[in-house]
Amino acid sequence: ITAGTHTVYMLASRWGGAGTVMIRDPSLSAVFIPSTDSELLACGDSGPLVWLWASLLSDPIRQCTLQVPQNGLVFLSADGTAAYSDGEYEAEFRFGVDSTAGDQDTQRWVNVYSDAGDGTDEQLAMSSYRVVGPGEHTFYLIGMRTIGTGTATMWNPTLTAIFVPSLGSDVVTCASWGQEWSTTVAEPSVVAQCTADLPRAGWAYLSADGSLGEWDGAYEAHFRMQIDDSDGDLGIDRWVDVYTDTGDGTDKSFRLSSLTPVDAGEHDFMLMGRRSNGSGTVKAYDPSMSVFILPKLVVFLPLVMR
Repeated sequence: ITAGTHTVYMLASRWGGAGTVMIRDPSLSAVFIPSTDSELLACGDSGPLVWLWASLLSDPIRQCTLQVPQNGLVFLSADGTAAYSDGEYEAEFRFGVDSTAGDQDTQRWVNVYSDAGDGTDEQLAMSSYRVVGPGEHTFYLIGMRTIGTGTATMWNPTLTAIFVPSLGSDVVTCASWGQEWSTTVAEPSVVAQCTADLPRAGWAYLSADGSLGEWDGAYEAHFRMQIDDSDGDLGIDRWVDVYTDTGDGTDKSFRLSSLTPVDAGEHDFMLMGRRSNGSGTVKAYDPSMSVFILPKLVVFLPLVMR
């Protein structure tokens, strides 16, 4: 992106059908990282791509490489649309750092079925922090078909990697990942949580996601993010339905993200979840909470529509 004023948009349209498109609590965040003289390093891989894969072996879908000067954390984010091609399937996705086998702590599952139209479309959403040392590192979004006869299909997936150095950085980070969470009640509880002590006020970018599966019955789950108990939620809610099917139940990924101002001091960043409907146990596999807090001198563009 060039120097100057830029406006960033999130766009939507109705692709098919007769119904009214309804999106609850959409959020848009843009973080600018200078090309030079920045303590943050970034790489990414995106653009037009249709990934097709019918094998049970893993396949790198997207990749990018960074030359890292010291120890630090890399924030990884990926998404895409899983689509129906020639049959039903379940697909698994992972992040990999210098390995195309991937990290099991970052697994996300998506089921795609036939329907009355051109087949179901499901969203892939995943993010995580990974620890890296100095040197060159390649980051991968990895996919494979795990169940079914259809070809796993992903439209226009994206991969983003942002490196934050461990020493001499104005950026504060915290993260939680690799746990398992379940509930059967309507009262919200903590799915993932991390704590950071901020030396000064800044802007916190929060990304939380997980993979939902059926355990003992169908359900609707409700997720939200909040900072500290007294501050309440950020006005961003996500609902996900998980149903019984002919296999082991539907699998879906979910994500919430926000860029929000925070004061100096210690803060708890939380992903909250509950069962809002149904009789089954809500079960989230490897939920992730990733936060990095930027000093106020960094350019930011937050927008939350409520």
